[in-house]
Amino acid sequence: MKSAIVDRGFLLWITLSLVSHGAAVLLATAESDSFVYFIIIGLVFLGFSVHHADRFYKAQKTSA
Repeated sequence: MKSAIVDRGFLLWITLSLVSHGAAVLLATAESDSFVYFIIIGLVFLGFSVHHADRFYKAQKTSA
């Protein structure tokens, strides 16, 4: 059984989440008010990654 960590979709969503949170940190250090939007977007991407990993894990579990 493959692990969900090697799934490309999961890695895509995690990468987008980390990039969004990195942008939020940079905007916060520049004292911009839009960093809150990047935090929210990052949390949404994180939710997508968890959802994708859960679906991938269940599919692997049923196919084994």
